[in-house]
Amino acid sequence: MNINNRTSLSGALNRKVKVYDVSKKELIFEFNSAYEAQNALGVKNITSYITNKCKCYKNNLGIVLCFR
Repeated sequence: MNINNRTSLSGALNRKVKVYDVSKKELIFEFNSAYEAQNALGVKNITSYITNKCKCYKNNLGIVLCFR
């Protein structure tokens, strides 16, 4: 048993993340993991944005995003 299984990080980091443009209300990206999305978009802690259902204003794209 490794640490990811004991702390349930594997489910949080390996779930698919959909990225939506808030102003256009459309899907712009879909990533295979939260870690991949964090690196590509320059956003820290995407899982907190998903659980709190809030918008992300600071990212590499310069537009308002939301994650699901």
